[in-house]
Amino acid sequence: IYFTKMHGNGNDFIIIDNRISLTKDIHLSTFVKTIAERHFHIGADGVMLLERVEDGVVTMRYFNSDGSEGEMCGNGARCFARYVYENGLTEKQFSIQTLSGIYGATIMDDETVEISFPAYQIEQFIPYNVASKMIYFVTVGVPHVVFFEKDIMNIDPIMYEKNARKIRYNKELFPNGTNVNMVELVAGNKLFVRTYERGVEEETYACGTGAIASSLISASLGKVKSPVTVKMKGGDLIVRFDEINGVY
Repeated sequence: IYFTKMHGNGNDFIIIDNRISLTKDIHLSTFVKTIAERHFHIGADGVMLLERVEDGVVTMRYFNSDGSEGEMCGNGARCFARYVYENGLTEKQFSIQTLSGIYGATIMDDETVEISFPAYQIEQFIPYNVASKMIYFVTVGVPHVVFFEKDIMNIDPIMYEKNARKIRYNKELFPNGTNVNMVELVAGNKLFVRTYERGVEEETYACGTGAIASSLISASLGKVKSPVTVKMKGGDLIVRFDEINGVY
């Protein structure tokens, strides 16, 4: 099976053109979990299958590295968009069909990739005893929790992941689990963000939907305005949005 390895700010993926059903006789969950394992196999945070290209709509199927199928992936969608464009399958503007809906994709003149998301309503949970933090929740294709901390780049990864798992596996609030973002407010419209990803089950170098969730929740609290620069371990992402009566 031919594959392409790509990354968005260190958030890395394996992409397979599956339009002729190369994987039809393979147990996909086991296959994905195997090839995504680092050190012993190719290694990746996720695996994407190109399933269909029709009338300007490209179908993307996304799997987390643990073999579970995910609804959507922001950085994955950016890599996927670049992949289909570089292979001559689309024009510079097209749509990506995912389990969580259709997203717009644009290959910019400088060859960066912009993904357009639909509108979202911010929901705030009351405080509860998870590391004594006020947490905020929003679904941006996939579920995300955001909480705020100071000097986050110096927090030990093991300690962060330990605390993040307490939220990620809180079945009472999040029966389907959630991604967890630790956010630090910086001067101007800038955030530092670290994301523990559901399905990868560890901190990743970057997370596109995590950057969006962190930006929208920060904006809803009056802390930033669009555009927001989100700095992650693997690099920077730019999040642009409009706000109308609490909907972003």
